[in-house]
Amino acid sequence: MSVTYATPTSYAETQSSNSNLPPAWILASNRLTRKLVDALDVSASGFFDPEVIDFAGQKTDTAHWGEVSGVGFEEAMSSAGSEVSAITGSTQTTAYGSVAVAEYVIGYSETFRNQILMGTAPNGVSLTLDELVTLVPASYEKTLRTQLTASGATISANIVGATTTALSADDIYDLRAAHTSKYGAGELGAPIIMLRAKQHNEVIESFRSENYLWGTELAQRMQRVKIGQNLVDPYGLGFDVKLSDDVVSATSVLKGFCTSPGAWKRAIARPDGVKIPAGAKYMIIRGYGLLIWEKVSGSDLRTSGFNAYANIGIGLKSSNITFQSLVRSKA
Repeated sequence: MSVTYATPTSYAETQSSNSNLPPAWILASNRLTRKLVDALDVSASGFFDPEVIDFAGQKTDTAHWGEVSGVGFEEAMSSAGSEVSAITGSTQTTAYGSVAVAEYVIGYSETFRNQILMGTAPNGVSLTLDELVTLVPASYEKTLRTQLTASGATISANIVGATTTALSADDIYDLRAAHTSKYGAGELGAPIIMLRAKQHNEVIESFRSENYLWGTELAQRMQRVKIGQNLVDPYGLGFDVKLSDDVVSATSVLKGFCTSPGAWKRAIARPDGVKIPAGAKYMIIRGYGLLIWEKVSGSDLRTSGFNAYANIGIGLKSSNITFQSLVRSKA
């Protein structure tokens, strides 16, 4: 039996959630076991530029960065004319990328009666407010991950895979060839692929048909159970792979992607200057630009709780300065 709690969580709900369970179950359990979920932490995945843009106090919610081309290795010197001929000035081309921040929130509350009767320590029935607070950074990561996969699904500079077939070893070979052909991309570091587990499993199955791999240590390593969602060079071709079911599925097509490290800019607005309601407890996680504060307006309703708030944004750099490819397959 499962129960979805409304907000605020009330004693009536926690009581009814245990109506079919023996009292001994409550006495024997002091902490809920959490569901296995997609827990990929993308802020440390390598997809983001290490420099995080902070909008606090900048009088804007959008930032731009410049990109230049047509100079250096792209532009050869011209043969001179006569000894006295004039030199014609060369040109350069500039463009810019941008990132903007938007507001994101989450909150939980609980009735006084539920806190009194259920206690404020872990009770094995529903998560307490103190336990829920510790999970807010995970909700932040989930938000950032959905932003990343939505942006990755729009990549069009290069495309491997088909909309009507499973992802295959040949598609990964095509991806390797495209990366090799993108001069300069190798200097940015090992490329990173984001896939659904379904896509990764299809690739592993496909590699079983590669004759040159038969009996090799690499073939055995590919087929072993992988621990976690961060896979280091699982195909032996230099790509690290991240697995998440937040990879976009649209019109029966899975839209994974591959980029150079640091292909996205990440932006926050640190909330240090916010005026917290008098007497409210609060915390700021500065690297996330995340503010969590205690609700103080619900005492007349006999509830207490907390809210969390952040300004978050990401921006994909130009394909002129990073390697980018869509990695698509049939859903």
